[in-house]
Amino acid sequence: MSRWARVGFLAVGGVLLILLALRVDWDAVRRVISTARPAAFLTAAGFAAANVAVKGLRWRLLVRRLTGSGPPLSIGRAVQAILAGVAAASVMPGRAFDLAKPLLLRRSHGTPLAVGVGAAMVERLWDGIALVVLFGISLLTLPLARDPRFRPVLIAAGLLLAGGLAILIAPRGIRLIGRVGLRLLTWMPGLRSLAQRAGSEFVHGVALSRGSSTLPALAAFSIGAAVLEAARLATVASAVGVSMSLGAAMLVFSAANLVAVAALIPGGIGVTELTMAAAAALVTGLRPGAPTAAAIVLLDRLLSYYLIVGIGAVVLAASARGGEVLPNQ
Repeated sequence: MSRWARVGFLAVGGVLLILLALRVDWDAVRRVISTARPAAFLTAAGFAAANVAVKGLRWRLLVRRLTGSGPPLSIGRAVQAILAGVAAASVMPGRAFDLAKPLLLRRSHGTPLAVGVGAAMVERLWDGIALVVLFGISLLTLPLARDPRFRPVLIAAGLLLAGGLAILIAPRGIRLIGRVGLRLLTWMPGLRSLAQRAGSEFVHGVALSRGSSTLPALAAFSIGAAVLEAARLATVASAVGVSMSLGAAMLVFSAANLVAVAALIPGGIGVTELTMAAAAALVTGLRPGAPTAAAIVLLDRLLSYYLIVGIGAVVLAASARGGEVLPNQ
């Protein structure tokens, strides 16, 4: 996708964010946040940190499986890669892809860029599967999840699940789709070559993911990371005095992120906040646009996205200057 297309999607997300901001009584939101219990908020921050750590362990596993040799990626560098990856993916439609992790991997371990790109693509596939699993659990356990207002989310989840299963069951079938895309890059031979090699590594990575020694670990890391996201959201709600069960938080989190992926807006900016606010109000009984619902969304997004993007941007900047942000353990 061209730079102008990405700018266009970002502009749409910015407009949605502004529209949400105009509907909120910010003085009331400030009062709600001022009453937040520090201990609960710190617990939510702990869940956010644990989520990054679990994703770091998953990235470490993926890199080890795809490279098959050489020194293992340290936990410090794996976490560094996750933070940088969130920042880099925030400019890509649907947070579908980033080059930060592959570039950092090449810098620290000399891993070919195509191998790192393939691993990042497998990682994103598992993120999507985890979202669908969480939404599926919500459908089975919460009658509210079957409300007609969640139907667009159900459609997005179904499409994502169908695509993910098709890739897992027959990964080589994506080569046919890839060939069509490669034809569009004939005027950029360097990028076309990288895309072709990365596609092959992705197919190889998906095949490895199905192995008996890898599949359970990847599933556990991915679903565990998603549950930690929901636990963080439930704890943020508790910090401002709102009762939100873990199941309800799973519904809100998965719905907001599935819609964000489908909307293709980089970082899900605007659409994630709008969907999360509406879903949070629905599961807690708050009125739409209530200051408490807005406070929950603001605090959760601060912990789960904006703070991580800021730290990731520092990691990227330090890497670009040739600095070492974390020591290799």
